[in-house]
Amino acid sequence: MACDLELVSGPLGTFAGRAWLDQDLIDGYWPDTPCVLWSGSRTGSRFEPGPANWLPDARAALTAALERMPEHVLVRPHWAQLLNDVPGTRSALQAVEGGHRLALDVAALLAPSMVASAAEHIERIMMGLGGLSACVLLTDVRVEEDVCRAVPLGGGSLPGQVVGEHLQQWVPDETPICVWADDEETARQWLAV
Repeated sequence: MACDLELVSGPLGTFAGRAWLDQDLIDGYWPDTPCVLWSGSRTGSRFEPGPANWLPDARAALTAALERMPEHVLVRPHWAQLLNDVPGTRSALQAVEGGHRLALDVAALLAPSMVASAAEHIERIMMGLGGLSACVLLTDVRVEEDVCRAVPLGGGSLPGQVVGEHLQQWVPDETPICVWADDEETARQWLAV
């Protein structure tokens, strides 16, 4: 696979400043250009985990939101949000007629406690979601005070070669790959592609 990398000049943050369960966003105006949204949270804080995200009514609300989303809107899971792991993300996408578009951010699915054993988690994430992704967003991760901070590739502790191997194995060639890196050469060296 010849990875086609698209470099971004800043952190891959929330492209739309809201999440799925903001009712005015769901019912409101949508731009025609691609838009990436976090999967959302019911805990009162976007990046704090909690049981409110795992209850059946949260899943029902998420499914209803997914059904209203236009095709150009991509959902971005996060370990502390409504879509927070491989099985739950697959299940949610399959529950919606015609599926939905996934912006796979591998690093965002890693909780701070998972970073030390990231290689095995990256394999499961890519194997389970790589083929369902409309795009892949790549950052590295640095754990600071038990919080994962996204950093440019090579600036954190994720095993870039492992990410590159699983990109080649599980992500279709035509899937866009957006990376946060200083330059393309740094990204290719980190990924070993």
